[in-house]
Parts: sequence; C-alpha cells; structure tokens
Amino acid sequence: MHRKKRSKFKKKSKRHTRDTHKHSAQPKTNTLYHQLLTLLYKAGIPLHNKEIFKQLDLPLSSRKPLNKLLIRLTSEKILKQVDKVGYGAGPKHGLAEGIVDQNAKGFGFVTSLSSRIGPVKYDRDPFLSPNNMGTAVHGDKVLIRVFKVKRDGRPEAEVLSVIGRGREQLAGFVSVQSNQTIVYPEDTRYPFSIRLQGELPEDLHDGDAVIVKIDGESDDSRYQQGSLIEVLGDPDSVDVQMRLVIEKHNLPHQFNEKTIAQTEAIPDTIKPSKNRLDLRDIQHVTIDGETAKDFDDAISVQKIRNGYRLYVSIADVSHTPICIFRFYVHHTLCCPRHISQITAY
Repeated sequence: MHRKKRSKFKKKSKRHTRDTHKHSAQPKTNTLYHQLLTLLYKAGIPLHNKEIFKQLDLPLSSRKPLNKLLIRLTSEKILKQVDKVGYGAGPKHGLAEGIVDQNAKGFGFVTSLSSRIGPVKYDRDPFLSPNNMGTAVHGDKVLIRVFKVKRDGRPEAEVLSVIGRGREQLAGFVSVQSNQTIVYPEDTRYPFSIRLQGELPEDLHDGDAVIVKIDGESDDSRYQQGSLIEVLGDPDSVDVQMRLVIEKHNLPHQFNEKTIAQTEAIPDTIKPSKNRLDLRDIQHVTIDGETAKDFDDAISVQKIRNGYRLYVSIADVSHTPICIFRFYVHHTLCCPRHISQITAY
C-alpha cells in the first residue's frame, strides 16, 4: 500500500524517531527456576514434589533437573522441605509482587509491594537491573525475588514472571519501512517497537502520532505485535501533543456512558425549583473567559437604595446523578482546548 510521507518529517521530527539498535534482546523468564518459584508462590502452600512435577507439566527428562533444583534451593534456604517430600517458601524466599517503574535506560524499581506468603519488610523499592527485568516492561505487575540487600538498604531483585500487563495500548510514532510499518512508543520507558498488523488507512503518514493496541509478543523481544486504534496526526500539533500527554500518563479523558446519557437528556428549558430562587431575569456575567470549557459560576451587581447588591451564582449539581461521577473526581487537569477529569478509579 502506498502512503505519502510528511515532507518536513526528517527535518523537524528527529525527536520522534528512535534508534532501533538500542533495543536489545531481553532475557527470558521461563526457565525451570522461574517456573518453580512462580508455582510455589501462586499455590501459597507447600507442594509435594510429584505435584510440582505434574503442575509444571514437565517432560520425564526434566525430573532429575527438578530434583536437583529443589535440593539446591532448599540448601540456600530459598525453599524449605516439609514432610520430607514437600516444598514451600523458605526463610530467604524473597518473593513479592509489585508494579514495575522502569527508566528509559532499561533499569527499574518495583513499587506497591505485597506478598501472599508473608509480610514485606523492605524500606525501599527493590531495584531491577536491565538483565533482571525479564520480559517485564514499565507498568507491568510482576512477581519478583529479592536476592540481595545492599549496605544502603536498597534491595536488588529479579523478575520471575509477569502477573499482568500494565498497558494494553500506547501512543507512538509511525515509521513506514519497505516491508512493514513500525510504531516507536512515545514513552521511551517501553523497550520495544510495535509492528502493525492488518490493513492500514491510506492517509497514514510516516512520522504520524498514533494510538496502537498491543496484541501480543513476537519471537523477537525487541518487537510487539499491534493493531492501529487511532491516527492522531502531526506530532507537532498542540492538540496532538495534549493527547500524547494524556496517553503517556494514562489519564482518563472520556466520561462514562451514564454521565453522557444524562447530559443528552437535559432539556433546553429549565423549570424553576420550589426550593431555589429564580434569578434568570437578572443579567449575570461569568468570571471565566470565552474559551473556558466549564462555566460554573457567574456574578451580577445591582444598584439598590442603600448601595449595591452582589449576586454570586454557583452551579450546583449535587442533586443530580452526574454528582455520582463528580464524587470520584480528584481534580481537573486543564490543557489547551482540552479538559481531563482525574478520577480515583
């Protein structure tokens, strides 16, 4: 499919490209060691060695390596033996789960620690080197094992498995190549590129900002498979920049269906309430500018016999179902020509 290229892309948008050679193959986390510790953590109770072998669905040739691994981890007190043939988490298991906060350089930290097999006693977030990141990326929920605590109190950990992916969609920039279309994530903390699958629109340009859905991993860990959700357009546009900020920080920018349905049902004329004073005959002036998105208060000044009377009229939606949505709003983020509601859920 032929696609036009933005004529000024190479000149003005070097910041929207990325050197693909910076991507390095990530270490896999599907070794017997990783599988064993993940299984025992998820089980939460000691398991018989035969049950371990069965649940890991291992070939017969792996029985001996598994027994050797169980003996080694028991000697290192990562595991403990229960009833001679059972194994569970030992005093030095170091197992916990949390969220990856990754740096663009490849290393990261694990935040929001918790563990189903005991309290987490680390005062600082565990450090993940690039070699210990496994297949995890920024925002993923992961199972880790802390294997060392430095003198300064900083724990060092390794990713055993990914419990859940943090993001299903990302913003990025299109690179139209000879036989494929690649999207480089705008957030450089994601150490992979996305190969777009399926039919693409004719108006997709090289350098366009887009929103893509991550469909799954590929054989090459430098790439993910993805599909196009939305073409944002020129990344130097103010509106597109705002969308990139929203997508990068995963800010909610759409109201729920119930709120939209209620606003559409609001009549053009309003009947005065018995419990409210009707001031529609008095001319008010809003204190917000003409480009404001939320006109929620206004003032009016009237000359009376003894001076002046000031009216400050404030919108009150507390008696409407919309208030249910507003109840969860922490604050409102105001961007040029855009408002984003920051909610608690």
